Amino acid sequence: MTERFRRHLLLISAGLLAALVFWIDSIAEYNSAISILYLAVLVLVSAAGSGNVVVRAARVCVVLTILAWAVVHLHQPSVASALRCLSACMAISVTAALLLSRKRLEATKQDLGSSRSEVELFANSVPFVLWRSNPRGEIEYLNESWTTVTGLDRWTVLEGQRYNEVVHPDDMAVLVETVTTAVANRTMTDLKVRVRQADGSYRWMQIYDRPALSPLTGQVERYGGLSDVHDEVVAKEELQQLRKELEASNERLEQRVNERTTELMRTERRYSGLFDVSNMTFAEMDFSAAEAILDQIKSRGVTDLRSYMTAHPEEFARALSAIQTTRVNDALARMMGYESVSELVASPTAQFAEDGPEVLLRQLEMYFYGVDHIDGRTVLAGKDGRRIPVYSTATRLPDGLHLSSYVNLSDQERIEEMRQAAQAELARANRVATVGAFSASIAHELNQPITSMLMDAQTGLRLVARGSPEIETLTRILQRVAKTAQRVAAIVQRTRDNIVAGRRAVKAIDIRRLASDTRDLLDQDLKRADVELEILCEEAVPMIKGDPVELQQVFVNLVNNATDAMRDQPDTRRITLAIAAEEVAVRVRVTDTGPGIPDEHIEKLFEPFFTTKATGIGMGLQICRSAVEAMGGQLTVTNLASGGACFSFDLPLALKEPA
Repeated sequence: MTERFRRHLLLISAGLLAALVFWIDSIAEYNSAISILYLAVLVLVSAAGSGNVVVRAARVCVVLTILAWAVVHLHQPSVASALRCLSACMAISVTAALLLSRKRLEATKQDLGSSRSEVELFANSVPFVLWRSNPRGEIEYLNESWTTVTGLDRWTVLEGQRYNEVVHPDDMAVLVETVTTAVANRTMTDLKVRVRQADGSYRWMQIYDRPALSPLTGQVERYGGLSDVHDEVVAKEELQQLRKELEASNERLEQRVNERTTELMRTERRYSGLFDVSNMTFAEMDFSAAEAILDQIKSRGVTDLRSYMTAHPEEFARALSAIQTTRVNDALARMMGYESVSELVASPTAQFAEDGPEVLLRQLEMYFYGVDHIDGRTVLAGKDGRRIPVYSTATRLPDGLHLSSYVNLSDQERIEEMRQAAQAELARANRVATVGAFSASIAHELNQPITSMLMDAQTGLRLVARGSPEIETLTRILQRVAKTAQRVAAIVQRTRDNIVAGRRAVKAIDIRRLASDTRDLLDQDLKRADVELEILCEEAVPMIKGDPVELQQVFVNLVNNATDAMRDQPDTRRITLAIAAEEVAVRVRVTDTGPGIPDEHIEKLFEPFFTTKATGIGMGLQICRSAVEAMGGQLTVTNLASGGACFSFDLPLALKEPA
């Protein structure tokens, strides 16, 4: 049965009972009023309805009582019946009042229970530990946050008054003394202690409680709370530590500032002494006013100061006039021929140098572009037209100051003039030496073919002197003479070409064939020296780019040098000329089985006039290196691990001409 149905049933029952009482009361004549039964109707209505419903029911019952009296007694009224009717109405009214009071009392109890539940819910919802203690200081209430924070059951703690167990031992004495004093004096408690947490760690928490008069007991009770202030306490401790460190740091900084100030004062005194007494030349200029002008120019969007100043000479003149010379030393005044510093400072700043405006423009650019240092050469304009070449440096200082220093280059210029004269004389001597070296080079290159021609001519003469010379042998000798003569002519022509128009144009060369011709050319010399010349070359080696006369001369010089190196060697004497094709070049290697090159000679081997031969002039290898370099290669030399020396170089491949 639902509550609503029950109420409706009670109200219906009350209505039926009221009707029954009215019917009986309106037809019966009893000495005691039947209307007293309306009290039961009010009880039923009170159990089902609100106070307003009870009031309305009471009014209805009163009306029904009066109406029933009128029906029964109005034709013959009596005092007794009227008093009974009045008594019934008063009973109904008193009963209604009592029922209303009961209703209000129940509502008050219900509200009180709701308030108590709400207060309990509020107390258990806040993230703080709350409590209430009696006048003796014993805690009688703890909210659920106590269990959450400490991990201890609040009812067990309250039963045994064990709340002090969670306080850090070091804080217990202070807590007991503070709480005892506060309870005795009825004062507030405000204290920070360390409280053990549910995980066993200790955190700083603030205890706060105050006395209050209980409206129920009339005694002084204490209400308090416990809040977590660990982060605040730790932060304060760190702040205090930081403050101590900061104070110590400030003391050190103040000490350092004092030391630095003293040092700066000493430095300033030294600087002043250096500036005024030193033989070094210094000038200090104030550019602060000119820098303000430059700031205005930059604010207009100008990025090229030099072009702007060229286009606006009046602005440039205004900036120059804003520059002031604040300080110069005696050394600068003496160098420029002035008798005193004041006489020099009185001159316009831009007239200090022959290109003074240009020098000052460069210093203006220092500030405009954020550069701190510039240097360069200039000529100072001294007194009475004195001209002093100097090397100047300018450094930007704070507060718009520029410090310039000047080094007198007069002596250096005189030395430079003498050096140039000596260099010209040396060049003339070098030209003379070059002519001599070139003559030695020609003599070196022509010596071998002329010797070969001479030997072939002598051999031919001996054959003719026999009376019946072998024509074929004599023909071969004459052919060698002719070929050697052509080679001499080619050397002479190449030398002439080098003198008149530089080296001849390179062309494609069959290097395999050129190596073979070289072996034929040197065949007699190799046989007399008992030296074997082996040519290692692929059949289809590509054409290379170079000068055939110079390349053959390189082959001849390298083979002759290897032959000379093995001349006193008793065992095998072999020279290998290896030619191998690579991707973009042909590698040439000339090796021998001689003793190799001493380490102290290998670095000087290609220097002009360096030779280890008693009759040599030291030009052969230098000529070979120059020829190889002219053809795009690099001649190098190394000693072989097995003995002997190896000369090697690469020559570029000849490009195929388009069809």
